[in-house]
Amino acid sequence: LSTCGSAPILGVGLLAQNVTLTSGDPAVRLSWPRAVDEAGGESDVVRYVIWRRDAGAPTWGDPYLAIPGGAPTYSYEDASVESGDSYEYALAAQDCTPTLSPPVSAGPVNIP
Repeated sequence: LSTCGSAPILGVGLLAQNVTLTSGDPAVRLSWPRAVDEAGGESDVVRYVIWRRDAGAPTWGDPYLAIPGGAPTYSYEDASVESGDSYEYALAAQDCTPTLSPPVSAGPVNIP
């Protein structure tokens, strides 16, 4: 880590898409590139925090998942979705202080 001072800059978008796993089960694939402050800047992003909520829910609640930093690109398949439901996701970068970037969101994703 080169520094650990200012809030991290995410600066990227989150893509959420409905997919079918090889098992035939539905899932949502989340994908995103490295944050601005992971690929450069302060170089202090240590993880990505993901939230999931039912589409239209008023709040995000507690984080759903954390993914360690250090990869060239990121993806995660959420296989704990239910057919007939709709989900929204949010993503933030977390630095070593641990401060979160402003989140970006994606969705709703409808599960057939």
